Amino acid sequence: MVTAEQVEERLKTLNPTHIDLVDITANMCSTAFELVIVSKEFESSKLMIKRHRMVHQALGDYMDEIHAFSQKTYTPAEWEKLQSKN
Repeated sequence: MVTAEQVEERLKTLNPTHIDLVDITANMCSTAFELVIVSKEFESSKLMIKRHRMVHQALGDYMDEIHAFSQKTYTPAEWEKLQSKN
């Protein structure tokens, strides 16, 4: 089973400035994560699907073992704007 630590290690290839990864696995049969990731790497694409593909590519074969995976991807500027609203 893929662990949160393993996922975070792979995500380092995206040079994140912030990661919030929550393991929401309900049982030992299926692995599930919720991810918020902030990276300058996402500045190259405004399209969410392209950012999600970048995350999936970084995780590689781990995606085969993850049953449920939700993600929110932000550039540093988007993240700062979101934080200022809160």
